[in-house]
Amino acid sequence: PPHGLVDGGADLGRLIAELHRVLADRLGTHEIAHETLAGWADAMTSQLDRVLKLADSSTQPHVRAVVDAADELHSRFQGLCEIASPGRSLRVHGDLHLGQLLRRADGAWLVLDFEGAPARPLGERRRPHSPLRDVAGMVRSFDYAATHDAASRGEADPPPVLRAWRDELVWGFTAAYDAAAPPRLLPPDPTAHRWLRSALVLDEAVYELGYELDNRPCWAAIPAGGILRVLAGEGAEMTS
Repeated sequence: PPHGLVDGGADLGRLIAELHRVLADRLGTHEIAHETLAGWADAMTSQLDRVLKLADSSTQPHVRAVVDAADELHSRFQGLCEIASPGRSLRVHGDLHLGQLLRRADGAWLVLDFEGAPARPLGERRRPHSPLRDVAGMVRSFDYAATHDAASRGEADPPPVLRAWRDELVWGFTAAYDAAAPPRLLPPDPTAHRWLRSALVLDEAVYELGYELDNRPCWAAIPAGGILRVLAGEGAEMTS
């Protein structure tokens, strides 16, 4: 595995925290009201329902397991409404993944392409969101980096060494981000923090599952496996 990337995970976490600090200072932040959380939960649930309809005809074991977990996924998303202090929202990158990053020869990272997810309406891309939305995007991207080779061979899971590499990278990234990000942007309660982040990771993985079922069904096990791992409380994205 590329150990330099593992070593750079913490640097990348600090970079994204600094990016959010600058965006917050220059563009402002907003209180995340209960109505905002409810809107996020409803949007996540609507997307989930659309993807479950696609997934219902799949015979892949991981995808079938996601369909069977529909009630738990609905509960996770609606549980956002119970977070009392979710932090602040701001203009985030909105489409953050490894393909949006360049690493210079001196090890410094550059963040590219701030137009947001191109498949989403412009108004939605401009809408403020929790900075943990970008964190969730990176967590999912690390999973793809570890798993895509196995998926291309028709295997659902990466080998143990790549699972360990992924978890180490996610842990380093999220721990460094949490330590460096402005505290006012994040939920002050650790349990609420993990719940919000896990819901956003799940939402990102559900979006990916819909994309893969439409375009690359043989890769659907990657986001499906990510969903199941979060629901099981496994992986570094759940423990940092």
